[in-house]
Amino acid sequence: MGLQWSCSTRGLESNYRTFCLPCPHQILLDTESGDLQLPSVISISLRSKFPPSEQNSEESLKNEMDYCKILNRLLPKDIKAVAWMPIPENLPEFSARFDCKKRLYKYYFPRSMLDIRAMKEACSYLKGSNDYRNLCKMDVGNGVVEFIREILSADIFAVNPDDLESHPVHHGRSTPHRPGKPQYNMALDLPLNLFHCSYDITETQDWRYSKQELAEVLGHLQSEWTLHSINKCESETQDTDSQQREKDRVIAYADCLIQGVKAKVYKPLLKRDTCSSLEERIEHYKKKRKLADPNEEAEGKMDV
Repeated sequence: MGLQWSCSTRGLESNYRTFCLPCPHQILLDTESGDLQLPSVISISLRSKFPPSEQNSEESLKNEMDYCKILNRLLPKDIKAVAWMPIPENLPEFSARFDCKKRLYKYYFPRSMLDIRAMKEACSYLKGSNDYRNLCKMDVGNGVVEFIREILSADIFAVNPDDLESHPVHHGRSTPHRPGKPQYNMALDLPLNLFHCSYDITETQDWRYSKQELAEVLGHLQSEWTLHSINKCESETQDTDSQQREKDRVIAYADCLIQGVKAKVYKPLLKRDTCSSLEERIEHYKKKRKLADPNEEAEGKMDV
């Protein structure tokens, strides 16, 4: 989990309660590092005022600890909890990561000189259930060997930075035609936003809010917005002043979003050298005994 609770925190007693927290700021969930996660949910177990037999009564829920207030005093300023919800008794093993049904991602970038029409066409090829091993980091060393995802929709659209709305872009069976990933530089992860996660459990809508703590969080958000808006205005003023003459105009807004060295001569993706294939990486880690052989595991179970 991204959040760990210190047992030495004052005011906590011996009983535990497992619940969900929706958080409006960046959260260290079990996702790729670099993802910015806005209204999202984590599952966590904390101590309760009440024994397990009394925790789900309406009276105990009303008089439970102010979890959000306690957490927000201990968390960094870019992580805030706004509400909590008790996990239903029929879902004792609920996981915010593994019980997620859909994820909504956004990636913000300036239009600059990018060919948006070609990019929109490329998005259309991503839809469906496919093996995306050549479009992601293959963390085979940690046992990740499955890269099939279903992308429900993918699109590029203009947004007003002051009025961002929700649009459905989800993580996306066929095996890729090319066994190895072509060598290319990954885009910067800063603009990547895990915008929303969908859970069946949220249909209960049993979120518990503290009006006072929610007001504190909203005030903090508004302060952050003010500071970022000031920085934005200052940057726009500098850009205008430094490019008064049209012949001196430079358009390189999107260049910083591609990591690595930019090649002087562009080489089509399918003509580039490729990295090791998934099968080659699996074999490599099997030799180092960092990855179990699925066939050996199956034989071991049969012997038992």
